[in-house]
Amino acid sequence: IEWYGYDGTDLSTLAAYLQVEVDDGSPQAGGIGTAFVFRQMPGGDTTAAAETMRISAAGHVGIGGDPGAYTLKVDAGSGDGLFWLEGGTTAASLYFENSQAGSTWQIGKSSDMGTSDDFGFRVEGSVKMVITDGGIVGIGNDGSAGFATGADNLVVGDGANHEGMTIFTGNS
Repeated sequence: IEWYGYDGTDLSTLAAYLQVEVDDGSPQAGGIGTAFVFRQMPGGDTTAAAETMRISAAGHVGIGGDPGAYTLKVDAGSGDGLFWLEGGTTAASLYFENSQAGSTWQIGKSSDMGTSDDFGFRVEGSVKMVITDGGIVGIGNDGSAGFATGADNLVVGDGANHEGMTIFTGNS
């Protein structure tokens, strides 16, 4: 599938196309693995359309490059940002799961991780660490009870409203 866009002069510039190619080291009669390759011309540039995304025969997705053995691989190139995640009004998180071990991890924001602008780390359903929008780090503390207003605090344990470096003992 090819797309030719009007470049101010004519409609003869190949700006983007979807290509299907063999993605199989040993194709057999009646069975050929294929990859979908998306190619686009960068905006404001006259270079030829280059590969921007690929879906391999194994279902692996590569954005900005070939995914290889990874299920998802994002190659940022020379830009500042690699990934932007935007959630709803109460959550924006990355979730990780090991289905064999039944383990889950969450990094980001949800309504039970501190206050509205705090960032948290959850392991196996419980919040293990919170970083507040004021720079306070709570380890073993979900931040729900609040922290003191002093800046650059580190609170280890399940206490609340403490300043400076506070380490609570006797907790598992």
